[in-house]
Amino acid sequence: MKREIVRKKLLVSGCSFTEHTIDHDGIERRWCHYVADKLGYDLINLGRSGAGNEYIFASLFDYIENDPTDIGLVIPAWSKSSRRDYAVFGQWRNNRQDQFGDKEYFIKKTNRYKNMLDILCKVRNIDVFQIQMIEMYDKNFDCVQGHTIGFMQDYTPDFISDSDRHPSQIGHDKIGKYIYENL
Repeated sequence: MKREIVRKKLLVSGCSFTEHTIDHDGIERRWCHYVADKLGYDLINLGRSGAGNEYIFASLFDYIENDPTDIGLVIPAWSKSSRRDYAVFGQWRNNRQDQFGDKEYFIKKTNRYKNMLDILCKVRNIDVFQIQMIEMYDKNFDCVQGHTIGFMQDYTPDFISDSDRHPSQIGHDKIGKYIYENL
């Protein structure tokens, strides 16, 4: 009898820097594809354009709680802490700016999500590597806590265009390489 080899999963979530939307921006491979290929893992990408940190945490939490098998690594690509996420009839939506709260509130809320994800992964014996993909609040008031490796937006100057500050294909490759080399 032949045994089936089960590949581990790379589970990621984030905002538009993570969501795979080739029809929208022409980018064929995101940073997470690079990391999954280097690790030899299957990619599970839960990223959504405009997502805030509540969605990022909830999407990872729900996936891990529903199907924790074969997850080799979880990478949350945290977004701006002031974005607001909410669900209506099970469908996630977001606002670019939550009107309720101040900088301290938003940053503490994000740090709670980071800590809760660390705890969940530790309990489930799953590796987690957290990154702050875009600045948590603004560059003059960032207060990053946890296992973050910096602001990916600052790491690569390779954007789609001057008016679209999302990473180009070269930018995604650089981000993926940076993450992989720092695991």
